Amino acid sequence: MNQPDIILSRRDFRRLDTLLGGAVIDRIGKVGEFLLDELSRARVLPDQDVPANVVTMHATVRFRDDESGRISTARLVYPEEARQQPGGISVLTPVGAALLGVSAGDSISYETPDGRVKSLTVIEVTHEDETANALETDAADRDG
Repeated sequence: MNQPDIILSRRDFRRLDTLLGGAVIDRIGKVGEFLLDELSRARVLPDQDVPANVVTMHATVRFRDDESGRISTARLVYPEEARQQPGGISVLTPVGAALLGVSAGDSISYETPDGRVKSLTVIEVTHEDETANALETDAADRDG
């Protein structure tokens, strides 16, 4: 499978590590295991040092399904946010887990729930003001 370098911010790494650490392995399934593998091989950088072309939590991503050629746009979010945000894709979905930490121009392979291996390519990454998200994340981390 095609596995490009993964870069994560410290904030995203901590939050995802906590999210996955509290999950029962049976419950998180293959996607959770894939995401755990991604976290273990990621290069973790201070938040301000993550390049702008890297997919972080709350980034909006344009990407191409390499099999169909279909281009999609989604905002990478935490599972509890996915239902509340139109266009949000949970990091605990196969595509969401694959997108995390990948840079624009990179392709990555991932396994679908039915066992097929697919590939996607990140075309463009945009970030909104992360200050509001950092405050929300910090509050969520404190609350538990």
